[in-house]
Amino acid sequence: MKIVLATAIYPPAIGGPAWYVKNLAEGLKEAGREVAILSYGKGDSSGDLGFVSGPSIRRHLKYFLKLFGMSGNADIVYAFDPLAVGLLAYLVSKLRGIKFVMRVGGDYLWERDVEAGRIWCTLRGYYESGAWKKHIIVSFLLKRIFAGVHQFIFTTQFQADIYQKAFGIHKEKINIVPNPFVAPLAAEVARGDKIIFAGRFIKLKNLKNLIKVFKEIETDCRLVLIGDGPEKAKLMSLAKDTKIVIEPSVPHDELMRKIASARACVLPSLSEVSPNFALECLSLKTPILLTCENGLGLDLPDAWLLNPVDVADLKNKLKAIIVNPDFIWGKNSLPVWSRENVINAHLDVFQK
Repeated sequence: MKIVLATAIYPPAIGGPAWYVKNLAEGLKEAGREVAILSYGKGDSSGDLGFVSGPSIRRHLKYFLKLFGMSGNADIVYAFDPLAVGLLAYLVSKLRGIKFVMRVGGDYLWERDVEAGRIWCTLRGYYESGAWKKHIIVSFLLKRIFAGVHQFIFTTQFQADIYQKAFGIHKEKINIVPNPFVAPLAAEVARGDKIIFAGRFIKLKNLKNLIKVFKEIETDCRLVLIGDGPEKAKLMSLAKDTKIVIEPSVPHDELMRKIASARACVLPSLSEVSPNFALECLSLKTPILLTCENGLGLDLPDAWLLNPVDVADLKNKLKAIIVNPDFIWGKNSLPVWSRENVINAHLDVFQK
């Protein structure tokens, strides 16, 4: 079996999605499958690895032609994005008469509208309100592309349910393959006075409201925001307070040490789709206050779950977790998915 992986990002580009594709490709090869990879960007190309760069329209045309060529004797074309590569993979699958598999992680329309300031709502609310239908051309393309997908891979049932209802995806086409996550040993360290957020500085993370309510709370704790992104300058201007610190991104091992010694962590995003930051906090037995729309499917204490569009709820629950940061675990154990689990789940999907 030969699988062509069509991705928008691949190492040497940085980021979790890039390394997800690389690790998956290596695992599939170890399992005896033939794999070819095509990505946007610049990198060292080889026989089974290609990169496409250049001006937008020309780049997409080059990507389509190269993907068509690489899929000549393929059984499956697997896209990691609904639009940037999904449309081109859909066309290639039709022309070649081969299976089309798609992995859906984030959400292009919702995130774009939030970042542009056009809407302020959760992912679920965005689709239930029908706001996504205002993008007539894009929504039409998504429906056509999704209709041509043989099997979908979602990381959470949470997002799968939203898409199934909005786009009419058949249940038999839906597969849930969580992101790989191996829980480290719970650290036995003294808790400090820091409340930590780590991630991208973008609007949907709801960091402006987090800073605003933290300023209003009387506490000796400090709020530490770790990361980078387009909202950084605005957050730095808003965070002119001795209790609030903005730090650059750090290597994963260092971040884990910071989480382990934190009084608590916070992830107040409008919505998250199975956030690794939250899983890492829980694995280290560090309490985390996070959006109720998190896709984790875990039985977390109500005191740890906030309504992201209710500023008063954010303030009250943040204040409560600062005062009482004792770790309270629910009924479910932490979901651990190894690299082997991910590879085997993909092989099962490819056989359908």
